[in-house]
Amino acid sequence: MTAVHADAVYKSIDENGNVTYSETPIENPRDVSRIKIAPPPTEEHINAAKERHESTKKAAEIIDDTRKLRDEQEAKEYRIRQERRQQLQQQQQAEDMNRNDQYGYYPYDRLGGGIIINPGRPIVGPPVILPPIARPPAVAPGPGPR
Repeated sequence: MTAVHADAVYKSIDENGNVTYSETPIENPRDVSRIKIAPPPTEEHINAAKERHESTKKAAEIIDDTRKLRDEQEAKEYRIRQERRQQLQQQQQAEDMNRNDQYGYYPYDRLGGGIIINPGRPIVGPPVILPPIARPPAVAPGPGPR
């Protein structure tokens, strides 16, 4: 690898205000200044940067692998929770059906036809007819104001 490095760079401004950067100052400049340029990195610096890059790359791979393992573990735990929730729901439904079956056909029992009060389900029965509402007698309109 070859590096291009100038010994000096000059910033020159001519009488029209145009700025020029070059290795030698222009003729009849209005203003000239020498710009210091840092030297290129040495082979030692380049090799150290490559090593840092490689170690950073390895650390990123380890982090990615750890993240993938964690995601897989979380997905597995989620599936287990879902399956357990489904099992509990099925168990609860079976218990509800068993509870209802011990009384016969809801809302009546097998023996006496009496109504069974089960707070888990509403009781459905025949409609109740209420008596009409008593209203006050209508007042006949009288003569208007005199």
